[in-house]
Formats: sequence, structure tokens, C-alpha cells
Amino acid sequence: MTALMVLCGTAAACSLLMPSDDELRGEGGAPSSGGSGGTSGVSGGGGFPTGGNSGQGGTVASCTTGADFSSLALAGGRSPSIAYRSASNDLALTHLEVGDVFTRTLGLDGATSAATKLSTSASATELSASFGTTTNAVGTTWFDSTLMFGAHPPTVAKPVFGTDASLPGGKSPKYAAIAGRPSGAGFGIVWNGYGDSAKRLYAVLVDASGGSLTGGDGYTRITDGAECGDRNHQALVATSSGFAVAWSWAPATCGSAPTGDPDIYFTTLDDQLSAPVSTLIVEAAAGVSDFPALAFSGTDFGIAWLDSRDGTSAVWFARVAGSGVVPGSLVRVSSDVPTANRPPAVAAGAGGYAVAWQSGSTLHFEAIGGADVVLAGDALTGETPSLAWAGDRWAVAWTRAGGELRLSVCAP
Repeated sequence: MTALMVLCGTAAACSLLMPSDDELRGEGGAPSSGGSGGTSGVSGGGGFPTGGNSGQGGTVASCTTGADFSSLALAGGRSPSIAYRSASNDLALTHLEVGDVFTRTLGLDGATSAATKLSTSASATELSASFGTTTNAVGTTWFDSTLMFGAHPPTVAKPVFGTDASLPGGKSPKYAAIAGRPSGAGFGIVWNGYGDSAKRLYAVLVDASGGSLTGGDGYTRITDGAECGDRNHQALVATSSGFAVAWSWAPATCGSAPTGDPDIYFTTLDDQLSAPVSTLIVEAAAGVSDFPALAFSGTDFGIAWLDSRDGTSAVWFARVAGSGVVPGSLVRVSSDVPTANRPPAVAAGAGGYAVAWQSGSTLHFEAIGGADVVLAGDALTGETPSLAWAGDRWAVAWTRAGGELRLSVCAP
């Protein structure tokens, strides 16, 4: 049996793990090495000084669609996921191409390196990716009969420990989030596995070769067993000393359907992906709140998600610190209807947080507190972009109709 980690029932009764004193002072605040929910991609950014405001303010100075990197014959290319690598001033890129997983280096001008293929089945879906700063490796998860992990370097692909391909459709673990481990080599992976009449959140630490670093049963269960209702669409991000997770959940009595709509929940964990401190509901409201994306600034966390509290689906954003939402940080980001059942992308940068999302074939970018910038009107419908802070600019990777992968750059 796996170890059971009991969460606090309400945020009022608990407190969340906070960044270190150095981070709170803005000294050495670690950038987010990865934060994804499904295909929402990875995020990165620097810390804010104490008392800083995540609102960017004003408008984005300029956004340009950079080089088209479909010139490498990426037939059917889609679902790009990027992370910035400061040491080489480039982007780690992972994407799907005709159902297989590839990773390569992407320059900020769109120039790319040769691809490394991680999968071979041509049936990979639900890609998520992260960059491990301690190993210079890109780690990914995807679903292919069972939940898979891959990394480069070294080039490896293997099933995630604890998943079960024999479970029927709807119960098999398909959706995972991955982040580079903050204090050592390897990656943290969180997925929603089926157990006790509902999907729970499970976690494992793996090294770059896919070997489990988690003791005991080889995985950790990080949500409680006292209440049922599926935990869904989790997002994971690394801090300087551990991890944080956001997910959607509509609590239910075991054996019964939920009586309400899902809300967004959040907790922090230690470097072992264990010992969650509390559950925090992020601005609960009537309507469906689902598909969160998560970023860490070095001082607080930024969460973007899909929310129908106003009667129609929209992208919303809030900052979380300590035991609650930062007052005044809750904002509706989008004025149109975002792509259904896909998370937005969020990242933390030197001036604050930014969000990218699609509405049909229209690709949007917005620095929180700034203007909604339409980057493209010919994005592949049903996709979601990936967003990263690339040293001094925002980088947005997205898919053009027809399967071309493209890079847009926005200067704050």
C-alpha cells in the first residue's frame, strides 16, 4: 500500500510552504524550471523584490512572429513546449510530430538543432515537458497505451512507475505534469491515477534515465482518501526548495456524483514530492473552474485557468502566496471564449506574469496588467501555446494551421 498523505480540509486551518528568506528578499529567487498542465507547456522567470507587483502595466511594446521553424519538414507538427536555458540563451523545445515525441534546441531567432526522437509508436498524445537545470536535460511525459516518460540527454523512453495500461478508458492515467527537480538531478511527475472510486493525484521522482528516486512503494499519493470526486488536469511547478501543484476538483461523497462544479485547488510540497501542507481553493465561484496552468516567480505563484463564473468560459488569473490569494490579483484575462478543454499557458518574467491562450484560430498574449495582443489569426484550432520568459523577452511557441510550428517574441 502506498503512503497516505492527509491534506488539511480548509486553507484557514493551515499555512502553505513559503519561499526562502532569500527569495522573499528577491535575492537568489530561483526561476521556475518548469510548470505544465497537460499541453500547456513550461514556464520560467525571475523573482520579484519584496512588495513587488506582478502587474505589468501599460501595453506590450512589440510582438513579432519570429522564424518559421517548420522548414525541418515537421509534417503534422503540433503541441510545442518550450523552456528557456539561460546558460546558452536558447530554448529547449519538445513537440509532437505525426504522433511521435521529439526534442531539440530552438534559438530565439527560430533556428533549430537536429531532432531527437523519444517515442516510436506514432500514437503519442497529451504531451507535457520541462527542462531540468541541474542535468541540462529535457524531460517529457505523454500517453501511449500507458503513461510514458522520456528524456534527452540521455535518450530514454519508458513507462511511468505505477500506471496501469489495463484500466478501462476514462480510468487509465493519461494526464500528467512534469517539472525539473529543484535540488538535484531528475524530474518530478504528478498524474491522476484511479483508486478508491475516484482519481487521486500520485507522484514520483525519476532521474534522467527514468529510474524511480521515490522510496517505499515507488510512488507517493498526495491527495487524501476521505473525500471522493476526480482530481483532474493537474499542473506542476518547481520552487527553489520543492514543488507546487494546482488541479481541478469537485468533491463528492464516495459512490455518488459531485453535487457542484469543480474549483481550482493548490498545494505546495517538499523536494521529495511528499508532505503536502494544505489545500487552498483558489477564488471559488459558481461555474466551472478547470484546466489550471501554474508558474512560480520566486516570490509567489501565478495561476491561470478556464472559468465560467460570468456565464461563459474565459481565462482568469490570480496570484497565490502564503495561505491565500493575493488581494487584488484576481482578474479576468480574456474577453473571448478560449479553446475548450485546454489550459492556457502562464509564465513569470522580470516584470510580472504573462498568459497566452487560443480562441479558435486566434492566438492571444497578455502581460498581466497590460493589453491583450493578438499574435496570430491562423493558429491550429484545438491547440494551446507554450510560453516562457527568455531572459529579456517573452517567447510563445504555437502551431499554425497545417501543422507548422512557429515562434513569436514579445518585448515588455
